[in-house]
Amino acid sequence: MSKKKQAFTYAVPAAYASYFVNGDSSGLDDDELAECEEFEREISEEHGNASFIPSNDMEEFFAFPDMGRLMANCVELVIIES
Repeated sequence: MSKKKQAFTYAVPAAYASYFVNGDSSGLDDDELAECEEFEREISEEHGNASFIPSNDMEEFFAFPDMGRLMANCVELVIIES
């Protein structure tokens, strides 16, 4: 019997999405990159070696992201955990 997969959705700043999905850190300054790397560590501790994928709806919205402390234009990224 196979284990059921779970999906977890995270709101991240839209400017960081290409880093999480594609590993592209161009355009991020050192502080932003450090913030992204810290968030990745937290996610790895919680979900193991999971990868972010774009949600079905990549529409931006203004909110507090699941990382950092400031409101931003955000998008939702998904982690599939098996």
